[in-house]
Amino acid sequence: MLRLVEGSVKSPVTPATGCRVPTFRVFCERSYQDLSGASRLVLDPAGNNTITGNLNVTGVLSKGGGSFKIDHPLDPANKFLDHSFVGSPDMKNIYDGVVVLDAKGRAWVILPEWFEALNQDFRYQLTAMGASGPNLYVAAEISGNRFKIAGGKPGSKVSWQGNRSTA
Repeated sequence: MLRLVEGSVKSPVTPATGCRVPTFRVFCERSYQDLSGASRLVLDPAGNNTITGNLNVTGVLSKGGGSFKIDHPLDPANKFLDHSFVGSPDMKNIYDGVVVLDAKGRAWVILPEWFEALNQDFRYQLTAMGASGPNLYVAAEISGNRFKIAGGKPGSKVSWQGNRSTA
């Protein structure tokens, strides 16, 4: 049996409730195994905990880095989207790519079919590649999961980046 004992250090107070959140210490290493005998969860007193396999968390998870999985906005019962994140004080979704302008100096950037279901208030950044592009601009904002770039030199490449603040 794993013995968790409430920590000796004063627990932090949760501002919303004014209650203390208990902290726990592990006093002995403990390993939980699956039916094949392979360790799936290992807890040790130093706080070096290992989970082998998938971990599903219901609720909020705070962590230092990595990736995460969310329900697919158009088919949440059957599909997931795998996402990574960039450290920032603001919560944002970031998208980027490169397009080649057509003979009229324009290009449509095609976004995933789920894009508008997940994002609003998109912000754009365009960078001409290989030569200056002082007249480059967003000719049509996102609609139908795409947006239009114009004003560049025909055949040139444009690097685009966009983000949407989630907070």
